[in-house]
Amino acid sequence: MVWLLSLLSFITSLLPVFVGGLSGVFYSTDPEVMYVGNALSYIKAHQIQYFDHPGTPSILTLAYFLWPLRIYAKLIAHSPFILWSFKNYDLVFFYLRLGQGLIFAAAIWLYLKTIHSITNSKLIVLLAWMAMVIFSPVLRLGSGITPETFSFFMVSVWLWILSKFLTKPNVSLLLILGLLSGLAVGNKFTNLFLIFASVFLTLTLNQ
Repeated sequence: MVWLLSLLSFITSLLPVFVGGLSGVFYSTDPEVMYVGNALSYIKAHQIQYFDHPGTPSILTLAYFLWPLRIYAKLIAHSPFILWSFKNYDLVFFYLRLGQGLIFAAAIWLYLKTIHSITNSKLIVLLAWMAMVIFSPVLRLGSGITPETFSFFMVSVWLWILSKFLTKPNVSLLLILGLLSGLAVGNKFTNLFLIFASVFLTLTLNQ
C-alpha cells in the first residue's frame, strides 16, 4: 500500500510535466532558475553564488543528479556540458523535475512507512496520505525545483530514524539524527525545529 501511494503521488505531481513534455516545461525565476544556475555554477567552478537562501544540499543534489547528462554531452554530443545545457535548457529542466519527483516519491514512501511502522494501521497510513495530498502545495514538491523537496525528504528520513530510536534508543542513532538535522538546517532555516528535537532526545536518553 505504501508503494502504491508513493507511486500515485509521483505520477500525480509530475502529470503536468509528463503531459507538456519538453515544450511544456515551465520556469520560476525564484528559486528554480537560481538553483539550477547555481548547480551549473558548481559543476563549472565548484562555487555556489546564490546567498539569499542556504540551500547548499539541494544545489549539490541537483549538480550530482546531472551526471548522466554530463556524460551524454561529453561522449555523445561532444560538447562542453555548460554550453550544451544552455542550448538544451528545456531538457535540463525537464530532467531535473523528474529527479525532484523521484526524491518526492522517496520522501512520501519513507513518511508513510514510518507511520505504518509506528501505528501498524493501513487506515491511518491512507488518512495521513490523503491529509497531505489535499494540501495543494505538497504536490508541487514533486515537480518544482525547490529546496523544500529535499527538506521534505530529509525530514522523512529523520522521522524514520526516530521511529527506530523510539524502538531501541542508542547513541549512534542520536548522532545520525543530529547530523541529519544539521544538514536539513543547511538546506532550509525552517528545519531548525529538528535541531531542538534532536537535543531534546539527547536529554531524554540521559534520564
